Amino acid sequence: KEYPAIEIELADGKKLSLTGKVDRVDIAETEEGKYIRIIDYKSSNKKIKLSDVYYGVQLQLLTYIDALSGDEFIPGGVLYLKLDDPILKTDKNISKEDVEDMIVKSLRMNGLVLSNARLIEAMDKDMGTESNIINLKMKKDGSYSNMPTVTGEEFEKLRGHIRKTLADIGNEIMSGNIKNEPLKRKGATTACEYCEYKLICQFDKDLGNKFRYINEN
Repeated sequence: KEYPAIEIELADGKKLSLTGKVDRVDIAETEEGKYIRIIDYKSSNKKIKLSDVYYGVQLQLLTYIDALSGDEFIPGGVLYLKLDDPILKTDKNISKEDVEDMIVKSLRMNGLVLSNARLIEAMDKDMGTESNIINLKMKKDGSYSNMPTVTGEEFEKLRGHIRKTLADIGNEIMSGNIKNEPLKRKGATTACEYCEYKLICQFDKDLGNKFRYINEN
């Protein structure tokens, strides 16, 4: 309630209002300003794929951070935290300390963060070349692997793309477009498998219906 709804202006002059509830927001105060990190709690492992962001499949967390960023806050990252009590498998006897280390690593957060060494150090002060808190590893050239990292300029471009995608979705809704063209990535199941509206949709490739394929390159 402290922050207003996101308002997206549509082609016909109407406005799309979006509200939501963020699970957790962390703030890091630095000389550059206040960075924010959005964390979303999940019951299963989840990652952010930039291809899914591009095609409008993963919008939630980046929409949250766009809503909170601005004059007061700088976007620092969006992460998924799996709530779990993991069962570990090992083929040898290990110490209690090793067990605790394996548990911590199995619960590392995935997502997308700003490629800022000082900010990443603030997220994990004991990181070294690999973090036990976020699924991030530093390469020899100083870049990062295991999950997406972006520059400040790239983060701003993502925010712009998110708003454009939301406007496109709003315009499609207002135009009455309900064409059955589900997204599909190569070798994976589609949302149709769990959809509650299959009997209404009647998607059938034999009747000429087509998927919209996600290019993950």
